[in-house]
Amino acid sequence: NNEVVRFDFNATNPNGTKSSVVSLSKPDHLVVLPNGSLLISQYLAAPSNNLAIACCVEPWTPPRQQLSSNRELNVPRQMSLNAVTMKLTVCDGSNHRIAQLDLNAPFPQSPINIAGQKGTTGYAEGDGVNARFNQPTGIVAVFDPTTLSSIAPAEVGWIVSAYWNDCLRFVSSSPPYRTTAVAGKCTSGGLSNSHKDGVGVGAAFDFPALLSSVVHGTRQTIFIGDYQNQVA
Repeated sequence: NNEVVRFDFNATNPNGTKSSVVSLSKPDHLVVLPNGSLLISQYLAAPSNNLAIACCVEPWTPPRQQLSSNRELNVPRQMSLNAVTMKLTVCDGSNHRIAQLDLNAPFPQSPINIAGQKGTTGYAEGDGVNARFNQPTGIVAVFDPTTLSSIAPAEVGWIVSAYWNDCLRFVSSSPPYRTTAVAGKCTSGGLSNSHKDGVGVGAAFDFPALLSSVVHGTRQTIFIGDYQNQVA
């Protein structure tokens, strides 16, 4: 439908309220900024794939702002925002990389390459651009467990799902941005077509997609949408 819909779950019968954000093209994921704005990734924005920022305050009639230079992103998917540093880390899907934008810096700006080589597909562990991804799709921040009880827990990296790699990887948020497999049997081209319960790389996924994270007490739990296996 190319629109953003808000639901008020405090209401007895929640009804979706459509936003008046115009010209969205396949909105895929959003994050809420500290100022109440919505940051929306667009799956197929023309003439280029980009991020759009839109205010979520009623009546939802904000100016739209492109956050990256034209053609810098290609099918941006899930995003992870560090609300302390205001760094936005993006699964740059069809560029097969993890990219980062600084929301405190002027726009438009070119994303920084964190992990994977822009435009190069495949599978490989390694540091920074030496790693390889095939359609990275989901990303959630991983926090230092000793800081989980604080208001702003310390970010140590991200768990990334790559749609065609059939696995989950950990990418360090500090240089040299090392990528390491943590769950599932990684492939270069999504040919595993399997499901297996197990620990770490002994598990198997089939097109793992978007991720979600919940912190409870001193523990962090990550949920995976295992797309082709139709389980979470």
